[in-house]
Amino acid sequence: MNIARTEQELDIFLESVIEKSNFSLKEVEISEQEDWYLNDGVLSHRTGGFFDVIGVEQNNGKEHLLMYQPQSALTGLAICKSNNDIYILLQARIEPGNTGIGQYGPTIQSTPANYFALHGGKKTSILNLFYGYDKLSTSVGTSMQLDLGERYFHKSKWHNYVILENFHKGAEHMIWVSLKILRKRVFADNYLNADLRSLLSVFNWNKLFKVHLAEMENFNKSDVLNNLLERRNSYKVDFKLKPLSELNNWKITQNGIESEQEGNPLLKMYFTSCITREVASWYQPLIQAQSNGLVILKTRKVNNHFEYLVTISKEIGLESGYQLTTTTVINPGESLPDTNQDSIGEILYEFLQSDEGGRFYKHQSLYQVILVSNKIKNNSNQCWISLYELKRILSLSNIASFQLRCISSLLIFDMNDSLDC
Repeated sequence: MNIARTEQELDIFLESVIEKSNFSLKEVEISEQEDWYLNDGVLSHRTGGFFDVIGVEQNNGKEHLLMYQPQSALTGLAICKSNNDIYILLQARIEPGNTGIGQYGPTIQSTPANYFALHGGKKTSILNLFYGYDKLSTSVGTSMQLDLGERYFHKSKWHNYVILENFHKGAEHMIWVSLKILRKRVFADNYLNADLRSLLSVFNWNKLFKVHLAEMENFNKSDVLNNLLERRNSYKVDFKLKPLSELNNWKITQNGIESEQEGNPLLKMYFTSCITREVASWYQPLIQAQSNGLVILKTRKVNNHFEYLVTISKEIGLESGYQLTTTTVINPGESLPDTNQDSIGEILYEFLQSDEGGRFYKHQSLYQVILVSNKIKNNSNQCWISLYELKRILSLSNIASFQLRCISSLLIFDMNDSLDC
């Protein structure tokens, strides 16, 4: 059984899994493989599973290249309390598009195509702890969370949490670590993957210790949720799905799918070899961007308490149209403004975070928490919220954006004071 007692042991374990994986990645032409093919205007896998790559056109003529994966991905954390500390079981994940090859992910992170073994490979490790009744585990939380609405069409993630009475051995690439040890690694670049950050953020860790009525007393219902719901209720479908071959600003070549407009992502086909995965080798497309994105969460101090500036944003791939996100989101590939007023202030924290390496190739953003003046003005679609309001919003299903959940992983000890006990 693998248990990390120090940060260094956690680092060494990740490095060892990367070394054992014998990982390799090679860009190939579409004609060099038979697993993915163009059919009825979409790029699909031969099994009909995994995901499709589709075209979407808005009424205003703007076009998008999106991944269509309506099945919810199963993500979850196995938790064990030991000596008044909280341990979680992580897996060292090797993904073709990861920056750095390997990152720590949650206990389980699997699409239906994987846990039903449509690819004919090994079954997902310890699926039984999450998917159905198992006497070794007790479910202590579940929620549905939005995925990237500018890259996916109507995709969500199913977050699950189970608590175990004793440490479970898990697979060879899995390791137990306490949240206190993991605390400093949340600031590291491309160390924890985005799903793990999301799972850490939205769970109420306090409830594993005691009920905190103070949280309820400090929660003042903000207009931001009412504003969000009003926008969702008035949202009208303003797009249609369109065959890839009929998109005006995209072209299909032997190298993949490319855009004629700057800022749009592109798609290329890759052959991956990794002996520690369910399948030892496979072909798949990966979405790329030509530049890093930028995610900023502004904060200010009012009466010795921090407040955070959140934004109601609209994204084409969201079924509800709107979500609550950070102060600023500039997606990978999009141009940064010449003078970025959003970055004025004191940078408290920053880290680089790549998006899911199983779908994107080194598709990453710089995340920043910036302390600003109390006099700063916000836009009509923005609102200042307290730490407790942020925690409440994160706990709700399908409200907080992926970026807001990722950056909030820096604040789990602030939002859950029992973890410091």
